[in-house]
Amino acid sequence: MSSTFEITESYQTQSGFTEWKISIVYSIDDIVNSLTDGDYYKCTVGGTSAGDDTDLANGSDTGVTWVFYSTGPRINKINIKNG
Repeated sequence: MSSTFEITESYQTQSGFTEWKISIVYSIDDIVNSLTDGDYYKCTVGGTSAGDDTDLANGSDTGVTWVFYSTGPRINKINIKNG
């Protein structure tokens, strides 16, 4: 019998930070959590969010300018499958 191992990574929002959402008005110094990569980003030019959160530091939100703020906490899960 052989087993396969699968490691998956998921993200957890820390208390006090909100998840990035589309069509929200953000102000300078707002900090959001990206559920796409689990990291935190700080607003440097405010506006209404548009686009998506796939790459906030590189302009995927076309309405707001974000810079990387900090790495979010990762929760690693190991799934063992018997095969």
